Amino acid sequence: MQFVAETYPDPEWDIHQIAEKLERDHRHIYSMAHRLGVKREHTKLDAGRIVELRGEGLSLEAVAAVMGCSKGGVQRVLKDAGGQHG
Repeated sequence: MQFVAETYPDPEWDIHQIAEKLERDHRHIYSMAHRLGVKREHTKLDAGRIVELRGEGLSLEAVAAVMGCSKGGVQRVLKDAGGQHG
């Protein structure tokens, strides 16, 4: 539990890395962090750059890789930007 409390908020640690280290499913780690009241910092995504990359024809996955975020994060930004890019 202490390891989750210390590493979950750290942006250097991905939820899947924590789960792998503890040999647990990532959903278990989310649940544990929730019970401990530990939160992660939300990253601010550059909406303009995401829209630009998508406009250049990059796939959602490719945009996510370039931006260092999840595909879901890209989808959320595009939806908030008007949905015409997703």
